Amino acid sequence: MIFLKIVCIAAILFIVASFPGNHEIDYINFKTFLKYKLEIILLSIFLIFLLVSPRIFFDDQNLYIKKTWRKEMVIPLTSVVSISSYHVRLGTGYTIEYINDDKDPASIRFESKPKNIIEKFINQAKKINPNIKT
Repeated sequence: MIFLKIVCIAAILFIVASFPGNHEIDYINFKTFLKYKLEIILLSIFLIFLLVSPRIFFDDQNLYIKKTWRKEMVIPLTSVVSISSYHVRLGTGYTIEYINDDKDPASIRFESKPKNIIEKFINQAKKINPNIKT
């Protein structure tokens, strides 16, 4: 994940650095100019997606959620209430409802994790907390 972010930033910088200066703009055709802009926009959108999407992983007792620029959240599997799925354009999204540290209901939504990892998570969570709704 970090490697992808570095590659995106490097690609954007390379495109910007290779963008012709004002004195060269007369000699460049419109298609090339549009191509540079499109590449920068697409790579920027991809980089924003990588920066914003949460990293979610788990072990035998906890679910860990790390969002960019925020402290890592640790959710004990015993506090998970339900795990549900929903369809998005490019795959499946999931909602995990849980009871937070303040004893209030909370939820986290995320998309596009490989299905076998989600199945492993559900099985592990049900071992710890058999009352989880799926």
